[in-house]
Amino acid sequence: MGPSQPSLPIEIIDHIFKGLYSSDFEGLKNCSSVCRLFLRLSRLYLFRTVSITLREDGINATPDPSSSSPYATFLSFLASDAHLASNIRKLLIQNARSSSSLQERRWRKTASLLADLRPKLTSVSQLSLHSAYIYDWTLEDDDLRVVLVDLWKLATIQDLQLHYITLSRKDLLDLVRIPKLTLFGVRVIQAYPPVSPAGNSNADTVVLRNLCVVLRNPEVAAGVYDIVLAASKALQSLKWLASPYHNAQDMCLSIIDLQTFSSLTSLSLTHPLDGDRPLLDLARLFTRNTGESSLKVVEILCDYATDSEESSLLTASSIWQTLDQTFVSTAYSALEKIVIGVKEQKGVGQSSRTSSGWKDICLQQTLSLFQRNLSLCHSKGLVVSNTEMAGAKTTEN
Repeated sequence: MGPSQPSLPIEIIDHIFKGLYSSDFEGLKNCSSVCRLFLRLSRLYLFRTVSITLREDGINATPDPSSSSPYATFLSFLASDAHLASNIRKLLIQNARSSSSLQERRWRKTASLLADLRPKLTSVSQLSLHSAYIYDWTLEDDDLRVVLVDLWKLATIQDLQLHYITLSRKDLLDLVRIPKLTLFGVRVIQAYPPVSPAGNSNADTVVLRNLCVVLRNPEVAAGVYDIVLAASKALQSLKWLASPYHNAQDMCLSIIDLQTFSSLTSLSLTHPLDGDRPLLDLARLFTRNTGESSLKVVEILCDYATDSEESSLLTASSIWQTLDQTFVSTAYSALEKIVIGVKEQKGVGQSSRTSSGWKDICLQQTLSLFQRNLSLCHSKGLVVSNTEMAGAKTTEN
């Protein structure tokens, strides 16, 4: 085979590259440098997952924008090649740290390039947009904000992940058009101009089935919960979790009404282990439901604020008894598993709580706590650890 004239049919080469994409990504990159045909075919796989790091009026990403490429930046390179952009399946957009002041920042060029790229993204199914806890850079420029909102309104998006993004209530409710949604630390405000021209009307059909909410703090819970209510009849899976970057916090379980869900089969909650009150909130969440629930799996991820919570929970026997009896009642006759886990810990000061050894010890203690106090559930084989569930799924697959 010569360096520029492969003898294999294109279909065979494409089949080989497809296999390399799944098993040997470095090998696929090496093949791209063999000849122009290999480069053209391999790009269709090399650019299926793309990460773009934006900088005001520019971009930093690989390939190096200072190279001798005919395209000045990676973003303009993507925007200029419709065939290449149409093969992107997963897209991550984030912002580079900037030392310039807010008054000095300009986004016109970057916003224009993103607008050029948008209509070429005909196959993107997963979009992740990351901002920061302290400051949401997507609010710096109106044109930039409009095009970013328009990106997550692409008809092909099946999985949207928004990290620390500020949303208007309208933008939040429009997200019911997306089947799978993750809202990590988002903040909801009543109004934020401008409203994207591509999304002036409310969604007619609710297709949101899987929703994961990671609360930045209890104060935002009520605003974010609006989308849970809007999608309550269609939701099949709801995760209502605490941030891994913060210590135990109030999960505001009182705003969740299980009677509003008609199709919900999986519910995951973070449960702070810091006394009787969170346990009482947990019990009230399930006892308020007087109808027949469709829940099959309830996952409880326990949040250890200190190392001595278990002793304080042992005094709440009446609450445990209520919770135990509720789970085995006819209201939860569809319940198959109560999955126990430990909340993930990240961030400064959490190094001792991120090791696998610490997690294993906490998981065993927590599982024992729930099995002992939910004795009726345990006798029916309902109470398991999340590692057991993961192992069972692996065996089934």
